[in-house]
Amino acid sequence: MTALGEHGEHGELGDLLKTCTLCPRRCGNDRTAGRRGYCGAGARPKLARAALHFGEEPCLSGTRGSGAVFFSHCNLRCVFCQNYPISQGGDAGREVAGKEITVDDLSQIFLRLQQEGAHNINLVSPTPYLPMIVEAVAWARRSGLRLPIVHNSNGYETVEAIKMLRGAVDVYLPDFKYGPEVEASELTADDAPTTSASLPRPHVPRPHTQRPLPPVRPPQPPRRSPASLRYSAAPRYFEIASRAIAAMATQVGPTEFDDEGMIRRGVIVRHLVLPGMVEDSKRVLRWIKENLPEGVLVSLMAQYTPLHHASRYPEIDRRLTLTEYGEVLDFCVDIGLTDGFAQDLSSAGKALIPAFDLSGVSGKEATPA
Repeated sequence: MTALGEHGEHGELGDLLKTCTLCPRRCGNDRTAGRRGYCGAGARPKLARAALHFGEEPCLSGTRGSGAVFFSHCNLRCVFCQNYPISQGGDAGREVAGKEITVDDLSQIFLRLQQEGAHNINLVSPTPYLPMIVEAVAWARRSGLRLPIVHNSNGYETVEAIKMLRGAVDVYLPDFKYGPEVEASELTADDAPTTSASLPRPHVPRPHTQRPLPPVRPPQPPRRSPASLRYSAAPRYFEIASRAIAAMATQVGPTEFDDEGMIRRGVIVRHLVLPGMVEDSKRVLRWIKENLPEGVLVSLMAQYTPLHHASRYPEIDRRLTLTEYGEVLDFCVDIGLTDGFAQDLSSAGKALIPAFDLSGVSGKEATPA
């Protein structure tokens, strides 16, 4: 097998790393020359784990597990990220965990997971490595890979990147983290200023002008930064993610299952309900109902756990309440989004987080999780 970008069948994809615009940040860095952009990814795939995983939706995990390949680095900076050791690195400047491998290694990992009985190949946080993944999938399929490829992402992607994956990806599993930014008139008391402001002095014209006085306008409360910026450093998240998710649904078409009830093709949109953000969740669900085709599955998640830097944001430094999740779940059903999955509040915590110990990477024995 040739190296990425060196006369291989998909060598032209390697050129994308020379001026990297794979995600909406469009850093433009030459990753082949060692210049890393916002996500921090290099020119080779970097993995933290590749093993059978049983913590996904039932139509992905099944009885034998999903072949989860956890990639390192991420183009978001979610302050509550449960996978922060491999997405952003630990505290005190610790490097992002994982090991760089070759495209050949990656294709062999796909084939090994198939041999171990995986229902699918589940690419977790793959966006920084799309050209290498497309090449690895092509090589693995020529070597006998028959499993569906699942693109498990944060939703912050370009339509161009989704087009690149046509023919390589069978199932899209995007997060849809935040809804549209609200107008000033929709602000709640929580967004109001903590100190009162004096009314602006009206302009008093000179007597000779005789112009009417301008109306006295009350001060507008300052807007809190949109949640997508405050918690994930993701400008225009809703605009970008909604376009990408619509493109995913158009590309793969109706949902298909095999005889075991495992998904073979389609889209599952995940939404993690955050503390204090019930109305934002409703906006996300309403958009899904009004804009995505029938048959797209919704996975409404209750597993939020205040990890990483969540303690710096008091409003989300707690777990979700039963009342909050129940209200969002009821809304989901009331508007007709009944195809999909819901979680129990007991899913919160660290039990679903696998060990990012290079299991299944570069010869280390894979341990299911």
